[in-house]
Amino acid sequence: TTTPMDYSSDVRLVDEGRNVDRAIRIWMNNSLRFAGETFYQSNYAGPPDFPVETTTLQVVSNTGWMIPYVSCVLVGIGLFFLSW
Repeated sequence: TTTPMDYSSDVRLVDEGRNVDRAIRIWMNNSLRFAGETFYQSNYAGPPDFPVETTTLQVVSNTGWMIPYVSCVLVGIGLFFLSW
């Protein structure tokens, strides 16, 4: 059929300054974080909408990306001390 089975993007990341050359798969809610920027797959167009399959990537500079992880650790520590 013409219905896509998978809305994902196979991306090749090349950064000669950091000596990086690798293949990465990006899909919904699974972004790529590299060099302080986050790459999201924001759009997909394929047949019959577009003659070829194309993907639109959105690049976001997210300086506070670690805040949710720190919050979870703090909640875990709090729950640990409450269980004593």
